[in-house]
Order: sequence, then C-alpha cells, then structure tokens
Amino acid sequence: MNADRKILEILEANSPFSSNAAGDPREDRYPDVPGLGDEAFSGIRNLIRFKKNEPAKHCAGAVTGEAGVGKTHLIGRLIDDCDNESNPYCFAYIYPFVDPHQGFRYLLREIVVNLTSKYKGSKYSQLDLLAADIGLDLLERLATEKSLTALRKASGRLRKDPPRILSARFSPKHIVTLLIDYGTDCFSAEYPSMDPDFLKVVLRYCFMAEARPAAIHWLMGRTVDAEYTTWLQVADRSAKSAEALEEEAQSIIASLDMLFLMRKKPMVVFFDQLENLSAVEQIQTFQKLVFCLGDKCRAMLPVAFFRGQDWQSRFREKMDDFCMGRFKANLFDLKGCDKSQALELIRSRLGYVLDGIETPDDLYPFHPEHRQELARMLNQEEMHPRIVINRANRLLQKILHGSAPEARDEDQILKEAFKTRYQEVLANIDRYSPDEGRLTLALNLYLENRPETFAFQAFGVERSDRRQKYIDLRATVSPKGEKCRPAVFMIDVELHHLSVAASLKRGIAHLQENPGAMALYVRDGRSTFHGPEKWKQNNALREELISLGGGFVILTLEQVARLYALALLKFEIEAGDITSDTGAPIDAERLGRFIAGRIDGQAYDAFAPFDEYLSNGKSGIKKEEEQPEEAEPAVKDVSDVVVCRSALILRDSPARMMKADLLAQKITEMVNVQVGADRTVLILGEHKDRFRIFRAKDGVIVSLKEG
Repeated sequence: MNADRKILEILEANSPFSSNAAGDPREDRYPDVPGLGDEAFSGIRNLIRFKKNEPAKHCAGAVTGEAGVGKTHLIGRLIDDCDNESNPYCFAYIYPFVDPHQGFRYLLREIVVNLTSKYKGSKYSQLDLLAADIGLDLLERLATEKSLTALRKASGRLRKDPPRILSARFSPKHIVTLLIDYGTDCFSAEYPSMDPDFLKVVLRYCFMAEARPAAIHWLMGRTVDAEYTTWLQVADRSAKSAEALEEEAQSIIASLDMLFLMRKKPMVVFFDQLENLSAVEQIQTFQKLVFCLGDKCRAMLPVAFFRGQDWQSRFREKMDDFCMGRFKANLFDLKGCDKSQALELIRSRLGYVLDGIETPDDLYPFHPEHRQELARMLNQEEMHPRIVINRANRLLQKILHGSAPEARDEDQILKEAFKTRYQEVLANIDRYSPDEGRLTLALNLYLENRPETFAFQAFGVERSDRRQKYIDLRATVSPKGEKCRPAVFMIDVELHHLSVAASLKRGIAHLQENPGAMALYVRDGRSTFHGPEKWKQNNALREELISLGGGFVILTLEQVARLYALALLKFEIEAGDITSDTGAPIDAERLGRFIAGRIDGQAYDAFAPFDEYLSNGKSGIKKEEEQPEEAEPAVKDVSDVVVCRSALILRDSPARMMKADLLAQKITEMVNVQVGADRTVLILGEHKDRFRIFRAKDGVIVSLKEG
C-alpha cells in the first residue's frame, strides 16, 4: 500500500480532530502543548504545594476562561500531576450538583467516588493507598508496643509494598479485631474531633476485605440497611432528618480532611461546569461547600473553574465578599493560543495518532501543498484551542474527501454527543454512583420536552418542595385523548428498607388522595430492591402501589447510563462545551428541541418504561424483569464481577460460548446488579486475552478462550 494512502486511512479511521470537547478529564487525553495554559497550571500547582506546607492557611483557587479555551484539559493535566514525587496529592473531580438542599451529601459522595475509583490502569484507588499507609502505621505501632514478633516481621515485609496490607491475612483472626480496637484508641486520642463512626469504617476498610463494599456505601453518606450498620458497628442513619444528614456529611468530610492531614497528602477538589449553578440557592450552597473545604478543613483545597463571562456577570454578583476574596487571591485566567501554539496543537495531535509511523513532515498531511491554506486558517492573533481543532478537522476532511464536509446540523451533533456520553458512563459506571439528582434532572428534561404528537403530554413539571420528602417531581400528565391527571415521581437510590418504604408510601398516599392520579416509582437498579424474604413490607407496598394504578420501574445499567448521559449533556450545553461545526455554542433551547424530536422510548429503551406508564397507566416492570434477591454484599467494581462471572458461566456452557443477552441475564441472576448485554460486551471486549466476541445472524456471541 502506498505510504501516503496508509497515513490517510489511519487519519480517516481515527481522526485527531473529530472531537473538540475535552470530555472527562480523568480519561486519557491528547498531549499538552508547551506554553498553552502553563501559567494557570504552574499557579495552581504552586498553590497545592503551599497548602501542603502551610495547612493552617485558608485558601481556594479559581481559573477563568471562555468555552473552548482548555479548562477541562487543564484539570486533566493537574490530575495527571497528582502523583509527582515532590508534591503528591489526592484529587476529586466534581460535576455540578442539582439539589442545593443536598450539597454536602453530594460533595461527600463525589469525593468518595473519586477516592475509590482506579485510574490510568492502577491496581489501587486513592483510598486504598491512604488506608494502606494508615494500616501499616498501626501494624508497626502495635508490634512495637505489644512486642509481637510475628506482626513486626509482617510489617517489615509489607513496608516494601504497603498496599499489600489490603489483601494480607492476619492469623489468628483476633489480630484484626485487636488492630481495629487499637487503631480506634490511638486515632481517637490523637484526633478527638474525628467522627468515631468514620474511624471504625476506615479501619474496617483497611483490614476487612469483605466489609469494603459496605464501608464505601457508608462513607458516601448513604443510609445503609441494618445488616450493614451491624457489620460496620455504626449508628443507623434511617431516622435522621435531611438537615442532620447534611451535618453528618460535613463531619465525615472534616474527618477525611484529618486523614489527608495525617498522611501529609492534601486533596484538591476541582469544581467544573459551574455555569449550571444558576439559582441563588445553588450558588449559596456552592459558597458553603467552598468555605467548608477552604476554611474549615486544613488539607483540602477547592479549585473552581468558571467561564469568563459567567464569572463576571453571575458569580461576582451572587457570591458574597468572603468567598470572592478567597477566589480573587488565587485567580488565574486561561488565554487562547497564538499561531505557533496552534500549529503545535495540530502537530502534537497528528503525532499522537501516527505514533511510530514515518511521515514526510510533522504537519503531514497539511504540509506542503496545504500549508498556505493552513496559514490562512490560523490567521488570528489569538484563538481558542477548540476553534483550532474545529478548523483543522474541516481541512483534514477536505484532504481526505476532496472537499470540505457540509456542516452537520445541530441535532446530529447532539445525537453524537449523547451517544459519546452514554458510552463513557457505561464504560466507567463505577464513577457514576447512584444519584437521585441526576436521574431527576434527566427525567425532568424528558418530560418537559414531549412533542404535541406524543403519546402523553406533561405540563407544569417541577421539582417537589423539599418539605415533600421522597417526592422528586410533580407534573400534570395528559395521556393522549384523556383528561389531565396529577402525577408524582419518586426517584429512589436508597438502600435502607425504611427509606424505600417511605418513598413507596408517598406514591400510595398520592393515589389514594387523588383517584385517577399517577405515581411512578423509579429505582436505580444498582440499589437492590430485595425479594419478599428480606423486604416483605416493601414488596407488599409495591403491589399496593401498582394495584392503585401506580408504576414501578427498576432501571438497568444501560438505562441508568442513558439518563446520566442526558444530564451530563445538559451540563455541557450550559457550560458552552458543545458547539456547532462553525464553532458556535449550542444552547439549551436547541437541546430541548433535540430531546423532543430524537429522544423517546422507541429510540432509546431507557425511556420506554416512562412512556409505557404515562401513556396508558401500565406499570413499567414485568414479573420476569424483577431484580433477584441479593446473593452477596453489594459489589462496587461491576467490571470485575462481569469478567469473573462470565468466565464461570461460559466454562460450564456447551462449546464455551453463549449469546450476549443470555450471558447478561445469567450474570444478573447471580449478583445483585442488573447488567445488560451492551454493558457485558463492552466490558468483555476489553479482555481480549480471555474472551472472543463476534456477531452472528441472531445476535452477539461471547466465547471463552482456551486456557
């Protein structure tokens, strides 16, 4: 094959300019361009070093810049830098919250999600490494104080690789209890303000592998069921008010702060896409979060990223002087790129895709015959990187196809963006913990944008008054050809049986008080709805809800990913991160028309349960779709479970192969997480050494390789 043709085919199959939005900064990204964003990067990096050396000094950081200038890319650079030898730090990347009344619970959960996720192929999470350091410290102290030779030898071996303590087996078994009790006494004396339940849970996370899934749920602030509280030996949260849960979340954040302080490893909390905080209540809650992290904590550093125009027109007016002062003291402005940096941006992306392939020129295929056109394309003094990428893509397409492509319509751009977000969420589902706020936002968007010709209409959709606990949305629904009916929606991610019962009772009460009304209970399938052996009352309440005309839906992983993708798409639209082919940001009104015309239960099955119930009053779950009784404690790492269970199932199947949908069904029957065929194929496709995936006439087949 002609060498030039081979290069062009590679670029056509994997264009380095096809996407101009940064996406999740925790993912791999294109190389950095020298000089681009360096001032802000160095400024934040120095601020982190200052915070590490001077934890008593209160501070916060802020970065401003217009859409497309590289704010998310900068966050990615800082995340990559977190394990540098001279100044290591932990990090958390925070999407915007939806409900201002759950700000601290949301912040806590997202911090823990970041701490417990594994990045860049690492074997261990940030929390694993912190827990291992603390565990080894305790092991050495106990060995010395009690003169325990076996423990001294064990600590010596583990010192070479501290994370191994997480899988170490201590014998006899009472040693683990001794370590936990000793650690509780030590740290309680050294840090008397540390939340005692937090301390118990962190020590169990370190020394009891079987307790880790439950420990993670508790650390996230979730109201876990009685068996978990007994196992962890912590207080039951089920009777606490919303205000008390917010206070407890603050207490756990403060305790985490002591953990970072203890290990001399600060945590940087990155707040992105803040344009989504438009209501006064949301901005007030954001200020409280910043104050908690920057002033009440000693080892945490909040860094906020604002679009320039919103910083000037919205946040400066609505934030108080104290918060503004914190940000202004360490405020960095991201600039665009000049012509030389623009060329380097193009050069680096081409080099990334064509790595190892010899080319006539480092700007090939833009050089030499297209050099003049490239120069005209980059004739501005300063350009945002997104504009450069957009223009480079149009020129590349012209080279590949003989003419510049016709501009895509905005619906097509949104459809591609929605698909991309869905795939990202599905591939990293553990980073997107069950979130009532995001599910509510997605359902709100869906209901508000039903076209007149649709099977039902929803009017006056609004978030419920917080005093109406457990009801998330209210609306007036008009099934086609029928009269309007008042409807309530309960979005549930809770684990405690009493919280679930309360949610179901709200729907039942609404139906009893409003004959002919509608009430739809929607549950993230990762939060198990147990069978009648364990949840007898809740199963009876479910049947009562359905008998009164209510709906009951348990969402699969694929359905959850679609709904989360819609919420994330809304975040990006508000942040100006989705643009047309001309580089103009696509606005929220256009998103509404896209949802009305392109998103429904026929196009995406995530929305089918809502259509089914709201158009004809039928419940969105059939008996055979019900989630099975939990077989084991809740699993955090879905990917590991799918790989492990698939190997077991296929090993015992004829010819060691099976259709993907049947395999996914069998996995769901074995564990407490609903796993669909798409998700199963996606996960197993990353393990080509163990599984083979191919298409047959009647669907996708998965086979287990020999060995």
